[in-house]
Amino acid sequence: MKGLYFIAIVPPKEVAESIHQIRLEFAEKYHSEEALKPPVHLTLKEPFTMDMKDELVLKRRLSFIATQQQSFRHILENFDRFQRHTIYIRAEKHPLLNTLKKSIKKLFKNSFYYVQQDQMPFNPHYTIAYRDIGEHIFEMAFADYESRKFHAEFECNEFILFKHNGKQWHNIEVFKLNGMPEITLFDETVFEKEQKQLIKS
Repeated sequence: MKGLYFIAIVPPKEVAESIHQIRLEFAEKYHSEEALKPPVHLTLKEPFTMDMKDELVLKRRLSFIATQQQSFRHILENFDRFQRHTIYIRAEKHPLLNTLKKSIKKLFKNSFYYVQQDQMPFNPHYTIAYRDIGEHIFEMAFADYESRKFHAEFECNEFILFKHNGKQWHNIEVFKLNGMPEITLFDETVFEKEQKQLIKS
């Protein structure tokens, strides 16, 4: 059986609420509601389908990545666009954010090769509107936001695995960024065992 998942950073409640209010404002003004479906987030791994039997292994591997990753100051600043289809809030390209993204990308390439791999360059952002913005109003809508100011920052110390239940996305596991402890012999043994099981399946 297959499941639909994605991996993301979610801001603290106060920051998430301020971004959500901007999404609601945009949706009401420009009749674009697609961005309201998922929670406010920064995507680390776009929605992907994988065998649900591999979900536990995925959680263990993501937990291992989190133990190797330091928390960092996450800065959000003003608005930008992707061509004529997406308006978003920019997120600073912090080196540790890039490292986290690369670690997750490497995990899927090495261990879950049957899952669709990322194709686009990493451009960290928080989406305000996309997909259902009419082309005839996009330029007008972006002109409304490109001159506006937005600033928020917080200590990013976790990322989240989401799963879709057929109606909406649910948080199924939170991974705390715990610094960079040494890899133990037990960790290496478990990793090798799970890798062999994945290859056999």
